[in-house]
Amino acid sequence: MALHEYSANEFMDGLKAGKMLTGTDKAYKAYIADDGKFYYENLSLEQQKEFVQMLNDKTINLEPYFGLYVLPGFVGLKGYTGVSGSAPKPWVYCLRGDELK
Repeated sequence: MALHEYSANEFMDGLKAGKMLTGTDKAYKAYIADDGKFYYENLSLEQQKEFVQMLNDKTINLEPYFGLYVLPGFVGLKGYTGVSGSAPKPWVYCLRGDELK
């Protein structure tokens, strides 16, 4: 059985409804609640910002064992300079490119 491919709006609505997000070893996709997949490239800039805010607010139901072990390609860590361990903890997520702003 093929997995449903979520649209950007379905993806965001699913996250807001509490569907579980499971990361992958790819920065471009994730799985949703055992029934679908989503490609992050389909998010608009506004949806990317909303996703980052949801990460920071801890309102995304992340899979408990692995979570997002590879961050989506558009997500960075505030304060990260490229040196391992340079992002202060607790982590604050931001849009990629805004790490040092």
